Amino acid sequence: MVPVVLVSRRWLVWGPLLVVWQVGAAWAVDQWSSWEWLRAISAVLAWLVCLGVVLWGFGSAVIFSRRGFWVPFDGRGRWDEVVAREDLALTLRVGAKYGMDRVVHFDRVDDWPATQRILDERLPSDLPGIETTEPHEQWRQGLEEHADDLLRRIAREVTPPASERTWLRPEDRPFAVHQLQLSFEPVGGSTVEIRLGEEWFPQIRVDGCYAYAPELDEDDDDAVEAADDVMAEAAAILVSIFRGAHRTQLPAWRINDERGKTWDFYPRPPL
Repeated sequence: MVPVVLVSRRWLVWGPLLVVWQVGAAWAVDQWSSWEWLRAISAVLAWLVCLGVVLWGFGSAVIFSRRGFWVPFDGRGRWDEVVAREDLALTLRVGAKYGMDRVVHFDRVDDWPATQRILDERLPSDLPGIETTEPHEQWRQGLEEHADDLLRRIAREVTPPASERTWLRPEDRPFAVHQLQLSFEPVGGSTVEIRLGEEWFPQIRVDGCYAYAPELDEDDDDAVEAADDVMAEAAAILVSIFRGAHRTQLPAWRINDERGKTWDFYPRPPL
Protein backbone atom coordinates (compact mmCIF):
# COMPACT_ATOMS: atom_id res chain seq x y z
CA MET A 1 0.00 0.00 0.00
CA VAL A 2 1.51 3.30 -1.13
CA PRO A 3 1.39 5.90 1.67
CA VAL A 4 -1.81 7.96 1.44
CA VAL A 5 -2.05 11.49 2.82
CA LEU A 6 -5.50 12.93 3.50
CA VAL A 7 -6.00 16.54 4.54
CA SER A 8 -9.18 18.07 5.86
CA ARG A 9 -11.22 19.63 3.06
CA ARG A 10 -11.79 22.69 5.22
CA TRP A 11 -8.07 23.38 5.15
CA LEU A 12 -7.88 22.76 1.40
CA VAL A 13 -10.51 25.48 0.85
CA TRP A 14 -9.73 28.11 3.46
CA GLY A 15 -5.98 27.65 3.85
CA PRO A 16 -4.94 28.76 0.34
CA LEU A 17 -7.55 31.55 0.32
CA LEU A 18 -6.20 32.92 3.59
CA VAL A 19 -2.62 32.87 2.30
CA VAL A 20 -3.57 34.57 -0.98
CA TRP A 21 -5.57 37.24 0.83
CA GLN A 22 -2.78 38.04 3.31
CA VAL A 23 0.00 38.02 0.70
CA GLY A 24 -2.13 40.24 -1.55
CA ALA A 25 -2.83 42.64 1.29
CA ALA A 26 0.90 42.81 2.10
CA TRP A 27 1.69 43.54 -1.56
CA ALA A 28 -0.94 46.28 -1.69
CA VAL A 29 0.42 47.96 1.41
CA ASP A 30 3.97 47.75 0.07
CA GLN A 31 2.89 49.37 -3.22
CA TRP A 32 0.61 52.15 -2.06
CA SER A 33 1.30 52.95 1.58
CA SER A 34 3.66 55.73 2.51
CA TRP A 35 3.96 54.45 6.07
CA GLU A 36 7.23 52.54 6.38
CA TRP A 37 6.25 50.86 9.65
CA LEU A 38 3.04 49.55 8.09
CA ARG A 39 4.94 47.94 5.22
CA ALA A 40 7.24 46.15 7.68
CA ILE A 41 4.35 44.93 9.81
CA SER A 42 2.37 43.68 6.80
CA ALA A 43 5.33 41.61 5.58
CA VAL A 44 5.84 40.04 9.00
CA LEU A 45 2.11 39.37 9.30
CA ALA A 46 2.07 37.70 5.88
CA TRP A 47 4.87 35.32 6.91
CA LEU A 48 3.09 34.53 10.18
CA VAL A 49 -0.13 33.76 8.35
CA CYS A 50 1.71 31.46 5.92
CA LEU A 51 3.40 29.66 8.81
CA GLY A 52 0.08 29.33 10.64
CA VAL A 53 -1.59 27.86 7.56
CA VAL A 54 1.24 25.34 7.16
CA LEU A 55 0.86 24.24 10.79
CA TRP A 56 -2.89 24.15 10.37
CA GLY A 57 -2.50 21.91 7.33
CA PHE A 58 -0.05 19.66 9.19
CA GLY A 59 -2.55 19.37 12.03
CA SER A 60 -5.37 18.60 9.59
CA ALA A 61 -3.60 15.68 7.89
CA VAL A 62 -3.57 11.92 8.34
CA ILE A 63 -0.95 9.63 6.81
CA PHE A 64 -1.87 6.02 6.04
CA SER A 65 0.64 3.33 5.06
CA ARG A 66 0.65 -0.42 4.63
CA ARG A 67 1.95 -0.99 8.15
CA GLY A 68 0.31 1.78 10.10
CA PHE A 69 -0.83 5.37 10.36
CA TRP A 70 0.21 8.76 11.70
CA VAL A 71 -2.15 11.50 12.91
CA PRO A 72 0.08 14.55 13.63
CA PHE A 73 -0.32 15.94 17.17
CA ASP A 74 -2.55 12.97 18.08
CA GLY A 75 -0.57 9.77 17.68
CA ARG A 76 0.78 7.05 15.49
CA GLY A 77 0.54 3.29 15.47
CA ARG A 78 0.58 0.05 13.54
CA TRP A 79 -2.52 -1.72 12.31
CA ASP A 80 -1.62 -4.85 14.28
CA GLU A 81 -1.54 -2.79 17.50
CA VAL A 82 -5.23 -1.87 17.24
CA VAL A 83 -7.46 -3.84 19.63
CA ALA A 84 -10.74 -1.92 19.36
CA ARG A 85 -12.49 0.44 16.99
CA GLU A 86 -15.43 2.80 17.40
CA ASP A 87 -16.20 4.34 14.02
CA LEU A 88 -13.19 6.65 13.38
CA ALA A 89 -11.52 6.13 16.79
CA LEU A 90 -8.94 3.36 17.24
CA THR A 91 -7.72 2.04 20.61
CA LEU A 92 -4.18 0.64 20.69
CA ARG A 93 -3.08 -2.27 22.84
CA VAL A 94 -0.48 -0.32 24.88
CA GLY A 95 -1.84 2.69 26.75
CA ALA A 96 -0.43 6.20 26.97
CA LYS A 97 2.50 7.14 29.21
CA TYR A 98 0.19 8.97 31.59
CA GLY A 99 -1.96 5.89 32.27
CA MET A 100 -5.02 6.30 30.07
CA ASP A 101 -5.95 4.18 27.08
CA ARG A 102 -4.20 5.30 23.90
CA VAL A 103 -6.93 6.31 21.46
CA VAL A 104 -6.24 7.83 18.02
CA HIS A 105 -9.05 9.76 16.33
CA PHE A 106 -9.47 10.26 12.58
CA ASP A 107 -12.26 12.83 12.82
CA ARG A 108 -10.13 15.50 11.16
CA VAL A 109 -10.54 13.71 7.81
CA ASP A 110 -14.07 12.43 8.31
CA ASP A 111 -15.17 14.35 5.20
CA TRP A 112 -13.19 11.97 2.94
CA PRO A 113 -14.95 8.68 2.04
CA ALA A 114 -11.47 7.15 1.70
CA THR A 115 -10.98 7.40 5.49
CA GLN A 116 -13.73 4.89 6.27
CA ARG A 117 -12.70 2.68 3.36
CA ILE A 118 -9.05 2.48 4.44
CA LEU A 119 -9.99 1.63 8.02
CA ASP A 120 -12.40 -1.06 6.81
CA GLU A 121 -9.71 -2.57 4.57
CA ARG A 122 -6.91 -2.57 7.12
CA LEU A 123 -8.80 -3.67 10.24
CA PRO A 124 -10.61 -6.97 10.78
CA SER A 125 -14.14 -6.95 12.13
CA ASP A 126 -13.21 -9.26 15.04
CA LEU A 127 -10.67 -7.13 16.91
CA PRO A 128 -9.50 -8.46 20.32
CA GLY A 129 -11.50 -5.85 22.24
CA ILE A 130 -10.80 -2.99 24.61
CA GLU A 131 -10.46 -5.35 27.58
CA THR A 132 -7.12 -6.55 26.15
CA THR A 133 -5.41 -3.16 26.56
CA GLU A 134 -2.42 -2.97 28.89
CA PRO A 135 -0.64 -0.11 30.66
CA HIS A 136 2.37 1.61 29.11
CA GLU A 137 5.69 0.29 30.41
CA GLN A 138 6.57 3.66 31.93
CA TRP A 139 3.24 3.84 33.78
CA ARG A 140 3.55 0.20 34.86
CA GLN A 141 7.07 0.71 36.19
CA GLY A 142 6.09 3.86 38.08
CA LEU A 143 3.18 2.22 39.91
CA GLU A 144 5.21 -0.93 40.63
CA GLU A 145 7.85 1.26 42.27
CA HIS A 146 5.18 3.04 44.34
CA ALA A 147 3.83 -0.34 45.47
CA ASP A 148 7.32 -1.56 46.41
CA ASP A 149 7.98 1.67 48.32
CA LEU A 150 4.72 1.33 50.24
CA LEU A 151 5.45 -2.29 51.19
CA ARG A 152 8.95 -1.34 52.37
CA ARG A 153 7.52 1.38 54.61
CA ILE A 154 5.02 -1.08 56.10
CA ALA A 155 7.69 -3.75 56.64
CA ARG A 156 9.70 -1.35 58.85
CA GLU A 157 7.03 -1.69 61.55
CA VAL A 158 5.07 -4.85 60.83
CA THR A 159 5.31 -7.83 58.51
CA PRO A 160 2.62 -7.32 55.86
CA PRO A 161 0.49 -10.29 54.78
CA ALA A 162 1.22 -11.85 51.42
CA SER A 163 -0.30 -9.90 48.57
CA GLU A 164 -1.25 -10.42 44.92
CA ARG A 165 -0.89 -7.72 42.28
CA THR A 166 -3.54 -7.17 39.60
CA TRP A 167 -3.80 -4.58 36.83
CA LEU A 168 -7.24 -3.02 36.44
CA ARG A 169 -8.53 -1.45 33.25
CA PRO A 170 -9.57 2.23 33.25
CA GLU A 171 -13.14 2.73 34.37
CA ASP A 172 -15.75 3.93 31.91
CA ARG A 173 -15.40 7.66 32.58
CA PRO A 174 -13.22 10.54 31.34
CA PHE A 175 -9.53 10.58 32.29
CA ALA A 176 -9.63 7.16 33.97
CA VAL A 177 -6.29 5.32 34.06
CA HIS A 178 -4.91 1.81 34.45
CA GLN A 179 -4.64 0.98 38.16
CA LEU A 180 -2.44 -1.41 40.11
CA GLN A 181 -4.30 -3.28 42.86
CA LEU A 182 -2.64 -5.09 45.77
CA SER A 183 -4.91 -7.66 47.42
CA PHE A 184 -3.65 -8.93 50.78
CA GLU A 185 -4.45 -12.20 52.45
CA PRO A 186 -7.28 -11.69 55.00
CA VAL A 187 -6.22 -9.85 58.15
CA GLY A 188 -8.31 -10.81 61.18
CA GLY A 189 -11.02 -11.94 58.80
CA SER A 190 -10.98 -8.64 56.92
CA THR A 191 -10.14 -8.12 53.25
CA VAL A 192 -7.58 -5.39 52.55
CA GLU A 193 -6.93 -3.89 49.11
CA ILE A 194 -4.86 -0.97 47.82
CA ARG A 195 -5.27 0.69 44.43
CA LEU A 196 -2.58 2.94 43.00
CA GLY A 197 -2.75 5.28 40.04
CA GLU A 198 -6.24 6.80 40.02
CA GLU A 199 -5.92 9.37 42.80
CA TRP A 200 -3.10 11.36 44.38
CA PHE A 201 -3.62 9.28 47.56
CA PRO A 202 -3.58 5.46 47.36
CA GLN A 203 -7.12 4.07 47.53
CA ILE A 204 -7.26 1.82 50.60
CA ARG A 205 -10.25 -0.47 51.09
CA VAL A 206 -11.00 -2.69 54.08
CA ASP A 207 -14.09 -4.91 53.91
CA GLY A 208 -15.29 -2.79 51.00
CA CYS A 209 -15.01 0.54 52.85
CA TYR A 210 -12.73 3.32 51.63
CA ALA A 211 -10.23 5.26 53.74
CA TYR A 212 -10.70 9.00 53.33
CA ALA A 213 -7.46 10.79 52.47
CA PRO A 214 -5.97 12.60 55.46
CA GLU A 215 -5.46 16.34 55.54
CA LEU A 216 -1.96 17.02 54.23
CA ASP A 217 -0.24 20.33 53.55
CA GLU A 218 -1.68 21.46 50.21
CA ASP A 219 0.64 24.49 50.16
CA ASP A 220 3.75 22.33 50.05
CA ASP A 221 5.60 23.37 46.89
CA ASP A 222 8.10 20.52 47.17
CA ALA A 223 6.52 17.77 45.05
CA VAL A 224 9.01 15.15 46.25
CA GLU A 225 8.37 15.94 49.91
CA ALA A 226 4.60 16.02 49.39
CA ALA A 227 4.69 12.61 47.67
CA ASP A 228 6.75 11.24 50.55
CA ASP A 229 4.17 12.54 53.05
CA VAL A 230 1.38 10.84 51.09
CA MET A 231 3.15 7.47 51.06
CA ALA A 232 4.10 7.77 54.73
CA GLU A 233 0.47 8.45 55.68
CA ALA A 234 -0.78 5.55 53.55
CA ALA A 235 1.78 3.24 55.17
CA ALA A 236 0.67 4.39 58.64
CA ILE A 237 -2.94 3.49 57.87
CA LEU A 238 -1.98 0.03 56.65
CA VAL A 239 0.35 -0.61 59.59
CA SER A 240 -2.54 0.15 61.96
CA ILE A 241 -4.85 -2.15 60.02
CA PHE A 242 -2.35 -5.03 60.03
CA ARG A 243 -1.83 -4.57 63.78
CA GLY A 244 -5.56 -4.96 64.36
CA ALA A 245 -6.38 -1.35 65.27
CA HIS A 246 -9.56 -0.77 67.26
CA ARG A 247 -12.62 0.08 65.16
CA THR A 248 -15.18 2.67 66.20
CA GLN A 249 -18.61 2.47 64.62
CA LEU A 250 -19.48 5.37 62.28
CA PRO A 251 -21.70 5.42 59.22
CA ALA A 252 -18.99 2.89 58.36
CA TRP A 253 -16.19 2.78 60.93
CA ARG A 254 -13.02 4.43 62.26
CA ILE A 255 -9.68 2.96 63.28
CA ASN A 256 -7.51 4.33 66.08
CA ASP A 257 -3.83 3.54 66.59
CA GLU A 258 -1.72 3.61 69.72
CA ARG A 259 -0.42 7.11 68.88
CA GLY A 260 -3.91 8.59 69.00
CA LYS A 261 -4.29 9.01 65.24
CA THR A 262 -7.59 8.15 63.56
CA TRP A 263 -8.70 7.35 60.02
CA ASP A 264 -12.28 7.10 58.80
CA PHE A 265 -13.59 4.50 56.37
CA TYR A 266 -16.81 4.90 54.38
CA PRO A 267 -18.78 2.75 51.93
CA ARG A 268 -17.92 5.04 49.01
CA PRO A 269 -14.61 6.48 47.82
CA PRO A 270 -13.84 10.12 48.66
CA LEU A 271 -14.87 12.69 46.06
